[in-house]
Amino acid sequence: MQITDGNNPMPQFTLVFNVLATVVCGNQTRLCKDSSKVCDRLDKYSCVVTGAVYKLVCKLCGEIYVGETGRTAYDRLSEHMNYTENPTRKSYKEQTLAQHMITRHPDLKPDLEFEILFIERNTLLRKIKGILYPHAESFTE
Repeated sequence: MQITDGNNPMPQFTLVFNVLATVVCGNQTRLCKDSSKVCDRLDKYSCVVTGAVYKLVCKLCGEIYVGETGRTAYDRLSEHMNYTENPTRKSYKEQTLAQHMITRHPDLKPDLEFEILFIERNTLLRKIKGILYPHAESFTE
């Protein structure tokens, strides 16, 4: 593509992304640094879905964490993976899943199972349903 300022051609440029994988989730394509981190672990929903109430299960001990996000599932679940993979990192130490790894599995590699429980676009309802899970699935709008 040639870019001009009206009279003279201007130099072309190329954007370079540090991308290891292109992942297709549903009908959307997402550029992922590591698709196995999140995208390959989700069955029911796309990793680009927003407004999710989700469940994480520590496969090392069976403990369950339920959370919610208005951002994409990929973004939030990637953060959780980072917390468990680097639990002693200064900025992660206070995170619930980092604390779990430090106290329960200090010398083990994390093994999490992800599940998006349901989608709720209304922020207040999503937060309430996330707190009240497992009963939240029966709520109606």
